[in-house]
Amino acid sequence: MSAFEEGRVMSILDVKMVKEGGRDVLIKVVDLAIRCLNLCGKNRPTMREVVLKLEAIRMSHLSSGVNLDFEKVKYNDEKEEELLMLSYGESTSSSIM
Repeated sequence: MSAFEEGRVMSILDVKMVKEGGRDVLIKVVDLAIRCLNLCGKNRPTMREVVLKLEAIRMSHLSSGVNLDFEKVKYNDEKEEELLMLSYGESTSSSIM
């Protein structure tokens, strides 16, 4: 969170995401993530609000060629988990759920 507050968000993100994703999209997603980490539960967005915000971000960037989607992430131990992750690609047809 301190990197966000100090304006160094791009320095902590994966290089591929920064190159392909677009600064505006990444800043919006990081801002949402920080809101989700608020220690006061009343100040955190609901899951519905998170989904709506992510959908709004995705819709606003469809024409830019940035594809935001949920995907499964495979870890080194071969365990799969469902995580919210940015997936960047050329396709503009995608769905959040």
